[in-house]
Amino acid sequence: MEHITGPIRGFHLACYTVEAPEGIFAYAKVCESRPKCVWTADSSVAKVAAGPFAHEAAAIAAVTAKAREKLESGFQLAKLGRLLSALVRGIKAI
Repeated sequence: MEHITGPIRGFHLACYTVEAPEGIFAYAKVCESRPKCVWTADSSVAKVAAGPFAHEAAAIAAVTAKAREKLESGFQLAKLGRLLSALVRGIKAI
């Protein structure tokens, strides 16, 4: 199964599933631009995995949620980093 979604925080997810003896695993390539195909997604900046699951739809839903969570937390960390940098600059100016 293949699925492309986004934008999520400015990124697109190129998701696909792979069947293994343990069950179905899903992978999401986090891309800077919307890819035409999950296999030729050349603007990938990260990869997220989830599994195993019994069904492809559950695997895709899980990897999408996991990637979304990582994107959200990454932006929260970046925001915290900018705030801390500003605080440090403010203390040095005193």
